[in-house]
Amino acid sequence: ENDTGDETLTVVGKMADDWIMHGITESKAGQVISPKTVKEYTNVLKATVIPLGEHSVLKEYLNPAKVVTGTYYLNKGKLLIQCSIMNGNMDKTLIAFETVECSQDGALDCIEALKRRLIGYLISVDEEQIGLEEKPPNYEAYQLFLEADNIDYDEPDHLRLLNEAIAADETFFKPKVDRVSYYYNLYEFALADSLLDILSKEMRITNRRQKNIIQHYDALLKGDYRNAYKYWKEEYNLEPYSLELNAVAMVLALQMVNLPEEIDTIYTAYPLTDRDLDIDNCVECEDRLYIKGMANLELGRTQETIDLLTPFAKAEDKGYGWLKEVLIRAH
Repeated sequence: ENDTGDETLTVVGKMADDWIMHGITESKAGQVISPKTVKEYTNVLKATVIPLGEHSVLKEYLNPAKVVTGTYYLNKGKLLIQCSIMNGNMDKTLIAFETVECSQDGALDCIEALKRRLIGYLISVDEEQIGLEEKPPNYEAYQLFLEADNIDYDEPDHLRLLNEAIAADETFFKPKVDRVSYYYNLYEFALADSLLDILSKEMRITNRRQKNIIQHYDALLKGDYRNAYKYWKEEYNLEPYSLELNAVAMVLALQMVNLPEEIDTIYTAYPLTDRDLDIDNCVECEDRLYIKGMANLELGRTQETIDLLTPFAKAEDKGYGWLKEVLIRAH
């Protein structure tokens, strides 16, 4: 909606419509219902006995999952655009984006910045890591992060893509904390500690999950494994069906705080059984089996480990070295 009072700026709203719809479609972030379509429905239904406005058309006929709405206005010669995403009933705001500001002649700069932020939200809202963010990352940063996330942490491109994601959006928390994890896993503890210190200071940490993660790595670097486990469990309890969080919780419970009696509860919390999982292409799956087998041995349940890991005994061409080691111990 044009709240500038200047009719010549109505084109800005239409430009925003087109640019945002194109971005959503191009990035496959959702199927778009355009304002034009809504107006067409409204006009057609005017002859019916139901008094419908555009909002009613959306709710009664088109049933979108989300509605993007916004206004723009002028302030001291600057163009400011506000935008929100509401639920389909338009009775609840899911997210209100920060106002974007640009010169009156540079409206496209505003629209592009808004589009990136909006699409970043749409494509990542259902991803586990988005819960760590105070605000959604922009589209480019999120794409770079996804590329990094699909590469093993010890590959050089993983770190390169994390750095590029951070450069594309300096407010993006997840690649920053993953960079700490990267150096920690390579035993570069001084670098990991420095980056964690910078991260703690440069970002205004108010998100409870962000605090948990920072406290977790701080405790790890200090060798305070009891607290490292405690903070990770707080994170894990928020998403007990996450395979990554589940596997790490098992590793911490057994190898850092020596609580084999807690492994069964964590192991069975993950809803898919080992029969459902592609172990050959799943590092976390092998980690879980390894820890489960070791915990069984700690608890004197030797036969359970043998039954669990015997299927991997003759897999000569697929490795499973860790699992075979545990199986040898059991025998």
